[in-house]
Amino acid sequence: MKYYLSADGGGTKLTAILFNDQFQLIAYGSGQAINYTSQENIIRSIADCLDPCLRGHEGIELENVYFAMPASMDIFIEQLRKRVQVNAAQWLSEGRMALLAGVQQKTGIVALSGTGSGVFGIQEGTEVHIGGWGHLLGDLGSAYEIGRDAIMAVLKCYEQRGPATILQAMFRDEWQLSSKMDFITQIYLPSYSRRKIASAARLVASAAKQGDGVAIRILEKAGEELAEQTNAMLQQQPEDKNPIVMLAGSVWKGARPMHDRFTQCVLERYPGARICIPAFEPVMGGLFAQFLAQEQEKLEQERVIAEFMQHDAMIYRTDW
Repeated sequence: MKYYLSADGGGTKLTAILFNDQFQLIAYGSGQAINYTSQENIIRSIADCLDPCLRGHEGIELENVYFAMPASMDIFIEQLRKRVQVNAAQWLSEGRMALLAGVQQKTGIVALSGTGSGVFGIQEGTEVHIGGWGHLLGDLGSAYEIGRDAIMAVLKCYEQRGPATILQAMFRDEWQLSSKMDFITQIYLPSYSRRKIASAARLVASAAKQGDGVAIRILEKAGEELAEQTNAMLQQQPEDKNPIVMLAGSVWKGARPMHDRFTQCVLERYPGARICIPAFEPVMGGLFAQFLAQEQEKLEQERVIAEFMQHDAMIYRTDW
């Protein structure tokens, strides 16, 4: 039996799956973020992910490893090789990994909104990337941008130059910040990381579900920003009249106003676009990369999809 591993990591978490040449799931593991953190934390997160994934399979031979991570790639492969033999390793971009997992296709456009953001134009053998400049220059439509917009809205509320919002009470309860100066002082502490600010996107999604107008507008703005980038990508690919535009990243899962505004802005300019919610989490991208490389039959693909639909951790779910 041959074994393969697929791993996906970023600013929120690291996940990995071990599977065999029959495309059956052997094991799953997960760890914490591997971006914007210390090397010590990265190695600990990799161990948290790989150890349960490889438990009972130490020393096996991996025919291929598929991995997507914007940073820490060398450390990941080094730590993996301490545990198993790696015959080959193939890096995939975040966009390609997500597209393969989400729609099992080699071509399409991916609008990513996680801790960071970006739009990927994926073709077989080529790739174009728009946005995703990082949080200092602009990860427009990302969890970080949404969190920062929420903090600014609350500060304006404290100064009575912005509309009232339940975000003020939500931050007070969740982050124990009860005044304008609490916010300003705490945000500039070194311990207030990019990931902490990005985590506020969850509060915005919750407030929007309760009908808070400020939160809804923040999410709509994020949708508009990602739609503007997506439309720029579509303009570069005029030959495809019915392009796949797939959403990816954790933010979309709880942000219906963002999805609706994004869809409206894209379809106004490109009515033939097929906007898709992914079937699986990005970590599944390596499995389908191997599947498509072996040119498996359509019926076999349907079997694999049906089997993995039984594994809840593999499925990309929205809560709307």
